[in-house]
Amino acid sequence: MQLTQSNVDRIITILISATEKILSVYSSKDFNVRIKEDKSPLTEADILSHNIVVEGLSKIFGKIPILSEESKEIPFAERKRWDYFWLVDPLDGTKEFIQKNNEFTINIALIKGNKPVSGFIMAPVSGEIYFGLKNKGAFLRSKDEKIIPISARSQITDKIFITRSRSHSGDKEEKVLKSLGDTEDLHVGSSLKFCYLAKGKADIYFRSGPTMEWDTAAGQALAEAAGAKMVDLEAKDFLYNKESLRNPGFLCSANSELIDKIINLLQD
Repeated sequence: MQLTQSNVDRIITILISATEKILSVYSSKDFNVRIKEDKSPLTEADILSHNIVVEGLSKIFGKIPILSEESKEIPFAERKRWDYFWLVDPLDGTKEFIQKNNEFTINIALIKGNKPVSGFIMAPVSGEIYFGLKNKGAFLRSKDEKIIPISARSQITDKIFITRSRSHSGDKEEKVLKSLGDTEDLHVGSSLKFCYLAKGKADIYFRSGPTMEWDTAAGQALAEAAGAKMVDLEAKDFLYNKESLRNPGFLCSANSELIDKIINLLQD
């Protein structure tokens, strides 16, 4: 299934509608925060965005299943029969949302089998929308609706720019990254790390700790459409619709030598 330009435009409309609801909550003086069973926070904005995205995708692509962070758990026995499905994080970076640092996104990915083939990431505060379509390239739509092609940077000139989480890092990451030589960390929240990579602002995104499938699918599709590749820490394909929706660690870069170097360092 290839998304047509009309499909892309309608998905962008969904993202803009969800953004309006998210920002209405974000601009309020206070909002309720509930802690879910997995200890992650949940706000009214998460639910409002979920409802708009799920309803919108259902109207356009009726028969394609939707798996969202805020939907009820769907048994693997049912999921494993899916040929295509939408994987959604209606508000990625809820901690950033609560802290009001502007670094949160909406993620929508189309999965074929166990690989992402299209990804859309909206940054509500900037109004930017990043999207990548397999075999068609990656693009940035600015707030003024201009669309430009973007690409990941495969050649490293001197310093290695590393996009990293504000909230999550581990000893393994620190040890390996210090071994790379001249580096500069670019700390940013949510799936904006993939956006940095896809537009050539960063050279590598390394994550040793766990994430969930909805955290990474849209970003992976975007980065790969921009010329990068994403693998787990054993250099294997990074796959989706697993029995457990928890991800292993990963590396994402357009520079294969850098990926190989980090994997070798991890094995030492």
